[in-house]
Amino acid sequence: MIARLLHAYGYVIVGMVYIALLLSYFYTQDRIEYANGQGMDGVKYFTTTLQMMESQPIVNKAPYVYRLVPPYLAAQLPFGILDNFLIINWIATLMSCLLLFGYAKVMLKNAVPAFLITLYFMLHWSGYLRLYTYYPANCDTVAMVFIMLSLIMLRLLHQGFTWWKYLLFCIILFVGVFTREFIAFFAFGVLLMNQPIQYNDGIFKVRKIRLIRQVGLTAVSFGIGLIGVYITHQLVTALPDQASKYGFLRTIYITMHSKSIFMLITAYFYVFGVLWIPLIYFYKTTLDFFKSQKYLIPLSLLSIVIAWFGGGDTERFIIWFLPITFLVIARVWMTHWKTLKSAWILIPTLISLLFTTRVFLDIPQALVKDTDMTALPFFTVVQNQDFVDLLSYAGQKEIITATLVQYLALSAYMVFMLQRKRKEKLIIFEQ
Repeated sequence: MIARLLHAYGYVIVGMVYIALLLSYFYTQDRIEYANGQGMDGVKYFTTTLQMMESQPIVNKAPYVYRLVPPYLAAQLPFGILDNFLIINWIATLMSCLLLFGYAKVMLKNAVPAFLITLYFMLHWSGYLRLYTYYPANCDTVAMVFIMLSLIMLRLLHQGFTWWKYLLFCIILFVGVFTREFIAFFAFGVLLMNQPIQYNDGIFKVRKIRLIRQVGLTAVSFGIGLIGVYITHQLVTALPDQASKYGFLRTIYITMHSKSIFMLITAYFYVFGVLWIPLIYFYKTTLDFFKSQKYLIPLSLLSIVIAWFGGGDTERFIIWFLPITFLVIARVWMTHWKTLKSAWILIPTLISLLFTTRVFLDIPQALVKDTDMTALPFFTVVQNQDFVDLLSYAGQKEIITATLVQYLALSAYMVFMLQRKRKEKLIIFEQ
């Protein structure tokens, strides 16, 4: 019954749930108070928008000054700047949710997990409906629309290459980098299309002509994205003191030495809870998924590299690639549902996800309390909260450590129960 409803009216249901949650968040979630409601990074986007509204030269700190589309859209609306961003966030996130549902429905051939993925994105505190109702001045909500459009075009190119599809994909990348520069990296989804490298019976076979063609197509589309990035740099002026400090390679170097593997693992738990643990346990199913969708391999690897070395906002980087990660999670859970639906596994997982997503907890204010951990977290901070303590990189190390231990304990329990279920099946089979 539910499956038929979602298959027939899924987009309508997603829209209705979206509106209901939007109203709930709008009336129950306080906006960020830091910098008069502009937020940490939002101060720069607010300034850029104000300069556009007053037809002034755009002068701001790098890299924020290069992200032009969201401030431009906010400058076109007649309300206050933060309210303008809020409206744009709501429209862009609705578009992203509808695109995410449609994309997942086609990829998984099932509307139910597609809806659950979309619902999770709407419920999670770092999902764009919740986070950017709390923190309006940002560029991620518009960027997510281009992420989804890029993934949809990659799927269409994977089904069958045409130059018109490829041209449209390049246009999406070109325009997308005016929201966030990393959109150009989706060009690498073209690299492994058309089977340039095959793996059978432990042997890799390289088809040189196909590989050269795919490398060329990747280079062209990535180059078009870089041209867009270059144009953004010519349209604005980065403040001299910041232009000399900001740099992509410098950010990687700094993060390599400051972000531990434990922070990275914690960030994945903060976004997905323990839902991703079966990907490791049922690794053969995970590998089978990527064998059938090889074009997602470079993007998945890039998602880990960017999350680890791209800067301090690890959860934000992971969310950028959430549509891909959740496809793999959904495929594994669907394939092994008979095992994973055990109450001994499902109930603890669902309870923990209530805290992971903070369904019944609001998003706290930022940088407002002292630096001492005064309450033990339970998969997330629950008392004496501060926004930065929701983050694996910026939060207090005591909180990060405590939550990581809790997630690892639950993961160990899940693996133990999976092993137990496996042994029970073997005993039944032998009998």
